[in-house]
Amino acid sequence: MEYVLTTLDAIFTEERHVLRIVVDEIKAGKYSNLISKLKGIETVNSKKDYTPVIVLAANRLISIILGELPREQFFNEQKAYILELLNKKSHKDLISDYGLVSCFVHLNKHENLASEFMEYGGASYLLECLSRSGNDIQLIYYTMLNIWMLSFVPDTVDKWFGSAKFGVIKHICDILQKVSREKITRVAFMIFKNVQDSNGCLELMIDNRLLKVIDTILKGNIKDEELINEIKDIGAVLESNIRVLSSFDKYVKEVNSELLEWSSVHNERFWKENALKFEANEYHIIK
Repeated sequence: MEYVLTTLDAIFTEERHVLRIVVDEIKAGKYSNLISKLKGIETVNSKKDYTPVIVLAANRLISIILGELPREQFFNEQKAYILELLNKKSHKDLISDYGLVSCFVHLNKHENLASEFMEYGGASYLLECLSRSGNDIQLIYYTMLNIWMLSFVPDTVDKWFGSAKFGVIKHICDILQKVSREKITRVAFMIFKNVQDSNGCLELMIDNRLLKVIDTILKGNIKDEELINEIKDIGAVLESNIRVLSSFDKYVKEVNSELLEWSSVHNERFWKENALKFEANEYHIIK
């Protein structure tokens, strides 16, 4: 069973025409019980011949198939399965964090399914995965790939990525400082590229010292010229916005909102340029 399922997983991943044949047969009403049979594997997981490898392969196969089926016909099954997967996050004996996030990528590639994923609390689970990922490259990669997919969901950029409360940008910047792998760097800057038009996201990139991270990365041994250019482009955007984001008007707004936090834009230059402005209205801003 383990060999069969893992082989099918590899075939469906690498031989897309085979997957397309299976999907077409399911759409036509044939193999209609295939997904239920794959789900049934977990029901008998207590038997000694069923292992976490089998459970992972079965769930990956379900995710791959559901991710290729048309939403207008199978949307209810797809969103129900997203919830099923999220409910398994506390059952590490059956399926690991890596197993779950590697399943989600096949579903979150569709905007409407990614929206359901957000509604079910999937976004917070992804951040939990990053927090406990350590140096698990595959877990980090698939988690960040899911986060990139969420950046295409309307309103997510400002409400989730651009909010310091959730710490999405901070998590990604922290990962870049501790893990030096080109594929991790690539997906991180794919995310930054998608959210760079949001002022909130730009502020958080600057506050979390992404410019310093960029400088360190560019001094490294990256071979991909396209990636290097993308990193430089994000750096240029941040450089051009630092002065705007460190303006005194922004500082006053933060004080009045009682949400003032220290950030890298409140540097020595900022205080020198704005020192006299604190005297306005009898030092009202200080009081």
